[in-house]
Amino acid sequence: MIKYVYANYKQIYYDLTERGKNRATDTSECYERHHIVPRCLGGDDSAVNMTTLTCREHFLAHWLLTRIYTDNRKIVYAFLCMLRDP
Repeated sequence: MIKYVYANYKQIYYDLTERGKNRATDTSECYERHHIVPRCLGGDDSAVNMTTLTCREHFLAHWLLTRIYTDNRKIVYAFLCMLRDP
């Protein structure tokens, strides 16, 4: 019998972006700024819509967005761009 695990992608995304809001950065780690509400969904560049994520977290955030907004071509394109960048 196969058991399926249904992840709550929105909650995971929320937790991930919240973690970076007041993060103390470390010079030994790579960080990137991330729009919590993507610009293609009406988000802006205001401070309340930005978070600081590690490079790994940033990649995961974009992957989660593709799971949340499966039919949004701009979200998928942004993730695909992350895959091709070295």
